[in-house]
Amino acid sequence: MSVIEKFEFFETPDPFSEFLFDEVNIAGRVCEPCVGSGAIIRASDRHSTHLQRQWVTNDLCPAFSSDWNLDATKGELYKHLSDAGPVDWFVSNPPFTPAIDIVDYCLHHARVGVAMHLRISINEPLKRGPRQTWFTEHPPTGILFLPRFAYQRSAKSGKWSTDSVTSAWHIWRKDNPAQFIRYAPPRVVQQTTRYAKIHRSRMDQLLASLRTSDF
Repeated sequence: MSVIEKFEFFETPDPFSEFLFDEVNIAGRVCEPCVGSGAIIRASDRHSTHLQRQWVTNDLCPAFSSDWNLDATKGELYKHLSDAGPVDWFVSNPPFTPAIDIVDYCLHHARVGVAMHLRISINEPLKRGPRQTWFTEHPPTGILFLPRFAYQRSAKSGKWSTDSVTSAWHIWRKDNPAQFIRYAPPRVVQQTTRYAKIHRSRMDQLLASLRTSDF
């Protein structure tokens, strides 16, 4: 099984991260629990802001460089983080399958808030499992809807293809419970369209190196 299949790797487009940092004041000690190739942090470093962010990182996949290589659905990671001091924010694009478990831990340990890039279908209440009631008990403070994007080539056709639904930043703030919904403005849509060529070149190179790895 390849790294891509095992770890559900989807790199976050720069315009998506920049939209988040434009709309939400994320500062302080920030943990990226599923850092992957570090796309969100790179976008943060390029983002013009007066806010200071001290990033700490984790990824279960050992192919990616991070402070820890621990399972973000388990308590060990969060114990390490707490031992080193409080975490103000958790920001990530977690794999879809275990996302609720990861967000739940992050909400429990965040001092200020959590921002997660998630497929919007995660909001669907299921007949069983944690998604039957989780969002009812933990409604997001804010939603930033994003344009549809082709993150990877289709495994069957080899062509770039979008998901069946779009994605959104789901934000939980402990310091300000006022709820909000915002939609990516035309500038973000245009930036995303222009960024697609850069993303595809990056992903082809990165995935070519990762496909030969087996963890």
